Amino acid sequence: IRLKQFDREIAMLVENGDKPGADRKTVEKEEFRLKEIRAQVERYPNDLQIKFSCGEALLAVGQYDEAIRLFQNSQGLPKVRVRSLLDLAICFKEKGQADIAIEQLLKAESEVPNMNEMRKEILYLLATLLEQSGRLSEAVARFKEIYQADINFKDVAEKINRSYKSNTTKNAPA
Repeated sequence: IRLKQFDREIAMLVENGDKPGADRKTVEKEEFRLKEIRAQVERYPNDLQIKFSCGEALLAVGQYDEAIRLFQNSQGLPKVRVRSLLDLAICFKEKGQADIAIEQLLKAESEVPNMNEMRKEILYLLATLLEQSGRLSEAVARFKEIYQADINFKDVAEKINRSYKSNTTKNAPA
């Protein structure tokens, strides 16, 4: 109920053109939400769904270490396992630990064999991190997999076109 009150207050502030006030109220809402969900984690320490939800709230506010701990726990709940792995990877990426993020994404990739939105998100982040790590052929393979299923997903078409152009210029006669 309190979250809905925050949403109404934020909507009114936006409607009245008070963007700074709406931003402050949004921060206040997230702090309230985090406080409430942390209390639930304390009350129900074995509830993996609550731990997952708390991890997502912590990720949203940039508290990566605490979020990592909760996502590591929530992997035990099958319905959020893959999302927990993806969120873990995001936390590690944000902490500058791309190699650990890649490991999490490889686990997640193996658990989602069919192309869906979750697999596209996993592959895209994995390919992006592989590309940044200089593992270009592995990155392009992941981008191609997305491209073959959904040419309009994020900037995949641009990345594939760029990879073909760079291959063409490398293979051009001198």
